Amino acid sequence: GRVRIANTEKYPVSDVTVSFMQPGYMDSPTQAASIPELKAGETKQIELFASFNQEVFRTEGVTPLTGEVIVSYKSKGRAAEQRQSVTYDLHDKTAVTWDDDQKVAAFITPADSALRNYSSFIRQACKEETLPTYNDPLQLAVQVFHALGEIGCLYQADPALPFTKVQDNPMVVDSISLPRDTLKRITGDCDDLTVLYCSLLETAGTETGFITVPGHIYAAFNTKVQGRDYAKLHPDRGMTINLEGELWVPVEITLIGKTGFLEAWRKGMEEWTAYENSPEKRGFFKTRKSQELYRPVGLKETDLGLQYGRKENILRGFLKDLDKLIETITEEARSAARK
Repeated sequence: GRVRIANTEKYPVSDVTVSFMQPGYMDSPTQAASIPELKAGETKQIELFASFNQEVFRTEGVTPLTGEVIVSYKSKGRAAEQRQSVTYDLHDKTAVTWDDDQKVAAFITPADSALRNYSSFIRQACKEETLPTYNDPLQLAVQVFHALGEIGCLYQADPALPFTKVQDNPMVVDSISLPRDTLKRITGDCDDLTVLYCSLLETAGTETGFITVPGHIYAAFNTKVQGRDYAKLHPDRGMTINLEGELWVPVEITLIGKTGFLEAWRKGMEEWTAYENSPEKRGFFKTRKSQELYRPVGLKETDLGLQYGRKENILRGFLKDLDKLIETITEEARSAARK
């Protein structure tokens, strides 16, 4: 927030300090500004900050609070202080305003033990059929895609605040479900499914990112393959995004449970290239880089009681897409062999 302070005395005041304090949610006041001197009649506008403690992660919904703006100063050499109460609403850890798309990274929680356990189950289900000669992050991405489809995870637009309405509107408070909550509900809109998918890939060590285009957000992951070696992933160079020399694969996550992985991959690329001539309308954000600014939210880890689905169904979907990929990659060589 902001506060405007004015020296209404006929003489200057010195050592002015402006702080904000919220009892119960802060360990000590958060200093907003320090002003050596405020002249008689002078006015300054101060940006307020609040460094909360872990209590903020324990709230649910919207909590009305009353905090204090504290201004301490010296008047004619004597210490003085004034306090002003302010009321506001504290939103819970799922709330977000879309003034910075990088905030999505705060909801990607690979340290969640429930997600790590689920990711481990997925990898074990496909372990015997995973190809050691093909890109591991890409195979994992296919496995997770089909595993989420197996438990019935589906895209469902938020009826009250769809992403098309909240994107680029910082006045609207939106909410993003934490991955563990989306897994329990097995439905989510594009931002919910993006953070869930990225979280599961990150638990297994795969670097992820997210892409924003007008009215939409979806996932991407780093294959760690160098740009010149694109054919190791797909013979079509246009099926990958070269970012700083490494190839990334986009995934249209809203197609989970509706199509195969290859269709979701192709759709993600179409959405990316649609803005080739207006790149300012699309954004690509690396999760780990964004989390340097927006750290993952605090979690109270509990067992989800999640039903992981049938291993054979996950494996079947994985192998179907893997076979298509291998056929596509080896087509040129197989054609030469036939000749």
